[in-house]
Amino acid sequence: MPRGAARSEASRTAILTAIATLIDRMGFDNVTIEAIATEAGVGKQTIYRWYPSKNAIVAEALAEGTLVPESFPVPETGDALADISAWLERVLAFLGDETHAALLGSLLSASIDSPEIGLRVAERLGMASPTVAERVQQARDAGQLRPALTGEQIDQLIFGLVVMRALGRAPYVPGEAHRLVAALLGVAPD
Repeated sequence: MPRGAARSEASRTAILTAIATLIDRMGFDNVTIEAIATEAGVGKQTIYRWYPSKNAIVAEALAEGTLVPESFPVPETGDALADISAWLERVLAFLGDETHAALLGSLLSASIDSPEIGLRVAERLGMASPTVAERVQQARDAGQLRPALTGEQIDQLIFGLVVMRALGRAPYVPGEAHRLVAALLGVAPD
């Protein structure tokens, strides 16, 4: 690899790491391109050459796992209630940490102006393919569930719950996810 390309990759990585550090320290709204450049040790012109905005940096940092390193895929065991409950339990436990809840709140704020950030947040949280909606539909097609709501409605309600947990900084209660998912799917919790 040519020397210039290696330097460029190092700068790109430094920029992604810098935005993650600064959002953690200051919150999304307080982070500026100037602050990112200083933290990363690069010039503002380098940032603007690669990224049209702070939102573009955030979206890439999310896509690469720099900003939210953990991902939350929905398991696929064939038991929709168990799979969705296990996934939601992990997400709620993650949000039970004040730092993670604050980060997600900042990212949700940023997603108002940048749908790409919203998409990347959904991907990191496991709300992209295969979605909860798809899992509910698979269980319905297999005759395992007959929820009163569509898979898409259940998906939206669960995402709303996740958003409210992040914004309200609600405490994590082990086992709560199973009861909530069972209620949404219209089945009795174990």
